[in-house]
Amino acid sequence: MPDPAAAYDTVTCHLGKGEHVTSVMHRSKPPEDDDNDDDDVENCTSESDYDSHSLQPSFESALDMPTSTHWDELPSHHSIKQRAAEEAWKGVRHALRCAVVQSNCMPPHQMCVLCQQQEASFRCNDCSAFAYYCSSCLQNVHDTTCVLHTPEEWKDGTFSPVNCVTSLDI
Repeated sequence: MPDPAAAYDTVTCHLGKGEHVTSVMHRSKPPEDDDNDDDDVENCTSESDYDSHSLQPSFESALDMPTSTHWDELPSHHSIKQRAAEEAWKGVRHALRCAVVQSNCMPPHQMCVLCQQQEASFRCNDCSAFAYYCSSCLQNVHDTTCVLHTPEEWKDGTFSPVNCVTSLDI
């Protein structure tokens, strides 16, 4: 019987100053038996990790043609392209996974985008991807103009939806 935990990958992103977020992501296909368990747990340190991973595919290994004279033993053009695509994906997978995890975290010491005076503890993806608010600014904006938005509060290491509508006059 296959191990149910093998269908998930754990990604830990370090946000700085001792803060980190661990995310468990569903794996789209079972892991290959390559005796390398380093793929199961990946660590991201900061946004600078994106620079350390080359986003350019490496085709050299996929394009090495065998020196055989038997045409039946030569790889097809499709299999060469498929191997090149797999190699390219391996090069960017870690950086993309870190980006997904970090996009679901409150940036450290994020100030409110409106007042710029208080530290933000809310976000609203309906307003913008980077709309972080303090509690008073969130109430002011979402009680008057953005009543149908679903803001989220950063609590216990995750965002959870909050209902800030006190009354809706229709």
